[in-house]
Amino acid sequence: MKNIETLQRLQTIHKRIQQGNTGTPWEFAKTLNISRRALYNYIELLKSYKAPICYSKSDKKFYYTHDYDLNISVSVTALSNGEAINIMGGTLFFSRVHGTCTEHIYL
Repeated sequence: MKNIETLQRLQTIHKRIQQGNTGTPWEFAKTLNISRRALYNYIELLKSYKAPICYSKSDKKFYYTHDYDLNISVSVTALSNGEAINIMGGTLFFSRVHGTCTEHIYL
């Protein structure tokens, strides 16, 4: 379930940036209960999704340079052996098989 935690954290980071409520990198990381390095890793991941993130030293906060929205949805489906997997749109982000169950996380 580590990937679900990652997606939840990305959503939290995105919302705080949208609200202008981040503070310095150290403060932001502390609020999220992660290291500064981990925060920058998440920010780089958001940038890989074309998030226009910058940091203002004078305002001491992260911000988006233009409108940006991030929609994350998670779908978990348990399948028995032989059942077909239907992907109803979106991009497959993660797939893992555990015995007879398959988890799918879509972005």
